[in-house]
Amino acid sequence: MDFVLSKETLKTKESIYDGSVQQPIDCDITLPEYCPDILRILKCQLTPRISSHNFNTDRLNIDGSAILRILYIDENNATVNSYEQICQFSKTIDVSNISSNAIITLDAETEYVNCRAINQRRVDINGSVIIKINISDVKEKHILSSAGGKGIQIKTEKVESLTIKGFAQKTITVDETLELGRSDYAVAQLIRYDGDVILNDVKIITNKLLIKGDLVLKLLYTADDKSGRIESLTHALPISQIIDVDGIDDTDKCKVNLKLSSLSLSLRSDSNGELRQADVVAKISVTALSAQNISFQVIKEAYSTKCNLETERQLMEFVSVADNVSDVFLIRDSLDVTSVGVSNVIDLWSNGITSNARVEGSKLILNGSLALAILVTDTSNQAAYLERQVEFESTYDVNVNHTFSKCSVDVGINAIDYIAHGSDKIDVKIELRIDASAYKLYHEDIIVKLEPDESEKHLNAPCALTVYFCDENESVWDIARRYNTTVAAIMEENELESEVIDRPRMLMIPGI
Repeated sequence: MDFVLSKETLKTKESIYDGSVQQPIDCDITLPEYCPDILRILKCQLTPRISSHNFNTDRLNIDGSAILRILYIDENNATVNSYEQICQFSKTIDVSNISSNAIITLDAETEYVNCRAINQRRVDINGSVIIKINISDVKEKHILSSAGGKGIQIKTEKVESLTIKGFAQKTITVDETLELGRSDYAVAQLIRYDGDVILNDVKIITNKLLIKGDLVLKLLYTADDKSGRIESLTHALPISQIIDVDGIDDTDKCKVNLKLSSLSLSLRSDSNGELRQADVVAKISVTALSAQNISFQVIKEAYSTKCNLETERQLMEFVSVADNVSDVFLIRDSLDVTSVGVSNVIDLWSNGITSNARVEGSKLILNGSLALAILVTDTSNQAAYLERQVEFESTYDVNVNHTFSKCSVDVGINAIDYIAHGSDKIDVKIELRIDASAYKLYHEDIIVKLEPDESEKHLNAPCALTVYFCDENESVWDIARRYNTTVAAIMEENELESEVIDRPRMLMIPGI
């Protein structure tokens, strides 16, 4: 019989680069004529976003922007004012061996920001952004799963591992005009705005992915009336997009991540000349990855009854999904604002989330914190800016019965509600969306290369049967290999039901 090898093909992620770089943000801002003079700065905010990237074999080019927003009280101490300026930046990272199949994940977060009012019209800003970079390559591994011919005998073991079926990245552009007509008064000034992308539904058809979600916008503005009262508006823009993902079908599962890459919002007048409309332009980065667990056998041991074998071994890592968690988690907390004395909460929002997850036994433990920003008026009717931290922790049962495991987690905010109780307490209710996966991780020492060496053939056994006295728990495989025969031949000759000897006994070893 001719020599035959069978192989299983795995597509796996291999890390090429995992690190971070610092991007300084320095800016000297002079207020335009239409902005009132600065009496007191409440807060200078820096919001970084990665807008695009491109790469060749040894270099990654990153383009991004830092939105600088100054919240301040004007010289009349009448109301909260805002001025925004965008600083563009580019960063180049030297990375070797980036292929066209590379999976690149980029994120940016504010390290620090400091501002100093030089005079009533000019502000000097110094800050820094941390750009987190993860680059993985999709590699094909061809793993021996079976061999036959040339008298080859193999000992196999079943393993389970993730294999990637499809991957795609795409940028969606949202360009819409919002009507701000719910208020009795038009907009006098936009104080702040932000956005979040929420994924609502994913549907898979052959080689395509249909995603639906919302771009949720929140605006804070001063109404155009004598009182200068501050109002807020929340608006959801629907998103529907078809993404090409080669290799997937409706039997697969796909992990989809939506990230807001850029957001600009500018007010404009309606037909009556009032500021009741806003032009919104947003770019949303979509990352889709489809992977599934597959089971197959690997070769642990091999020999030939006819000739020598040349083999090569490797300690190989196998990763498979043990369980997934998808949840909506509610946080309730009470914020102490005694130091200020609050008469009214103007706005409350999140400046970011940090989260960590770990697996302990059969539990996935998630914890983290939210940085909350609070704009209030105090008991003297003066505007103030506060920051508070809210901690959270949640535990989930996961089907992980394995010594070594790891996990991944993605946490987003669905909604934040708040209410002030007296002047010293603000109760918050925060709804988080949680998507986490727990993975089994283990290593197997397997044969990755096998080749018969027919220059050294084995001689036939000198006799048809050999008597062998075995011990309890001996392996039939080891006995067959020692006597250059097969497991099947020994088990048939001795009418054995198990490949492990259950008691001391005599065996008849057939020659071949």
